[in-house]
This record gives sequence, C-alpha cells and structure tokens, in this order.
Amino acid sequence: MVVDAALPDGSELPGRLRLAGTDAGAGGPLKVLLLGGIGGSPHAARRDADAVLARPLRQSVFLRLAAAVVSGRASAPPEAATEPSLMPAPVEADCRLRILVAEDNPVNQQVAQRILERLGHHVDVAANGLEAVEAVCALPYDLVFMDMQMPELDGLAATRRIRALETAVAAIPIVAMTANALPSDRERCLEAGMNDYVSKPINAMRLAEVIARVAALPAPAPAPAPQADAEQPAPPSPPAAEAGDAILLDHATLEELEQQLPAELVRDLLATCLSEADGFATTIAAAAAIGDLDQVEYAAHSLKGSASNFGLRALAGVAHRLQAAAAAGPADVIPHLAAELHRTLQRSRTAVEDRLRSA
Repeated sequence: MVVDAALPDGSELPGRLRLAGTDAGAGGPLKVLLLGGIGGSPHAARRDADAVLARPLRQSVFLRLAAAVVSGRASAPPEAATEPSLMPAPVEADCRLRILVAEDNPVNQQVAQRILERLGHHVDVAANGLEAVEAVCALPYDLVFMDMQMPELDGLAATRRIRALETAVAAIPIVAMTANALPSDRERCLEAGMNDYVSKPINAMRLAEVIARVAALPAPAPAPAPQADAEQPAPPSPPAAEAGDAILLDHATLEELEQQLPAELVRDLLATCLSEADGFATTIAAAAAIGDLDQVEYAAHSLKGSASNFGLRALAGVAHRLQAAAAAGPADVIPHLAAELHRTLQRSRTAVEDRLRSA
C-alpha cells in the first residue's frame, strides 16, 4: 500500500496499517510505502513504513523500490537513512538574526523560541497577526516565522499587511508555520507573499535550512555528536506492546524533541500541553453546545498543533477531525467527537505518566 504523508492523517496511517494489517493472507504482512511530504516526513511515519519515496516521484524509482519491498530486499527507509542531524551547530556570531515568531499557542511559542535560540538567534514572540505587524514596524527584524491560523488577524492576512507597507519592512522574509501539510497550503502561503513554508511539528534542522535559504546564511552544519560511553549499553526502546500506547504517544517524536531541547524542559512543556488540552476540550464542548463552530475550529486547530509537537498522536488525530468537521461539516458529529476527545485526553495523560515514570 502507498500512503501519502501529505494527507491530514498521513503521518499516522503507516502505524495504523501495521496494527490492522499484520497479516495479508498468503502474501504475508502488509507492505507500506510512504510518499514523503513537503519538507520531509515525520520520524514515526518513516519508522512504520517499509520504504520512503521522495518527491518528485519518478516511475522508475517507484517500480524498483516497490519490487524491493515486496521481495523483502528493502531494508531501512531511504529517507530515514539520510535524515540530517536533529540539532545543528549554532550559527557564528556575525550570522545571528533577530527573529520574530508569530504564534498564538503558548506551548508552541516556547518550543519554537527555545529551538531558535539554541540555533544562536535572538527571538521575540507575537501572539497574533496584529501584534506581528506592530512588532515588525517597531523593531528591525531579519525574519518572521508566521503561524497561519491565529486570532485577531491570521498569518496570511498579517503577511499581506506587511507586504503593503510603504517602507523597507515590506520586504522582510516571512516563513509560514502550520500544522497542515498539503501542497495547497504552500500555494496559499506563497500567494499571500510568504517566502517559504515549514510544517509542524517543527524540527531544528529544517528550521536552520529554511533560515539559510531565506536569509542567505551559510548552510547549517550538524552539531558534533555526543561521545557515547562505551561501557554503557544504549537504552532500550519502549516496548511495542503497548500497541494502544504507541498510538496514544509516539515515543520517537518525544525523543527527537528531547535531542533538540533539554529533557527537563520538554517534560515541563509536555505537562503544560496536557493542562492546556483540558482547557481546549472544555472550550470545544461549550462551543459545540451553542453551535459556535468558529470557536470549535480554532480550539481544535491549536490543540492539534501542540499535541503533534509532543507525539500525542491520537489526541492530535481527534483534534484534526474536530477541526475538519467544524470547518466543512458534518456538524452533527462534533458532540460525539468532543466526547471522544475527552476520553482520548485521559488515556493520553495516562500514557505520558507511564512514560515519565519509566524514564
């Protein structure tokens, strides 16, 4: 089966298919080929796939790789084998930039700010599009990372306002940050005047690469690998048993984040994320009860973004379905999804607690 990583649930499908299609009859276990999304594919999706096809897709490559997968000759997914170091080295002092992050979710703000600071840059934060426009008019920023969906003024509208300014500020590089990963979203960003696009959950190397592209900096260099203690065995991977737990909490995504930020900070942010999720769930239930679909969509979008950052796969999935139902229907499923969100949140909290106890 070929799975497109650009689909709304494309990063989760390989794992689900692994669980659901463990035996495809006489042909043996189901084989999954992942078609990589814009800017690469999530670690969890690559791990659960038998092979990864990079875009642009070529027929000859597809046929050769499909034959290798079916015959059992394909080993590690090619994209995974060439994945760059997660934490690039900080830039030199003369390459440090003043960067504005426009993002309304406090947890996502901190993740982006701390990663960019570790890359060596000075970072300020704006909580919505209006604040972003005011900030770039007040201070000489070198670059803006702009979330697409924010209150007061969304990222697309904020970008259009900046581009309409009659000063040099109008030419500031602007990069979209969004939890969506569809090609149509990239087109909307470019049409609004943005220079580039990075999908959530964010990755330090991809951030460094996009900064190098739009700000004409040297290409990011991988940070020196930490010296391993030869006498200490590598820590075991989390047990696979917990197939349900693997769907609730993607340990690999969490471990990737811990390679980019201090583990203690990740744990604190994860606790904050779950606390905020309670508030989002309450907001969604209350908004659904009075038919406020705009509020349901906004809260679900915010929850989806923060949950994705920490590998809370099931929680992000339900939030995505809520967002889609609020935006395009059917609206009658929203109360049922709100109840499912509450149940999934409780199960996700238990999975996180179990993971922290075993750390």
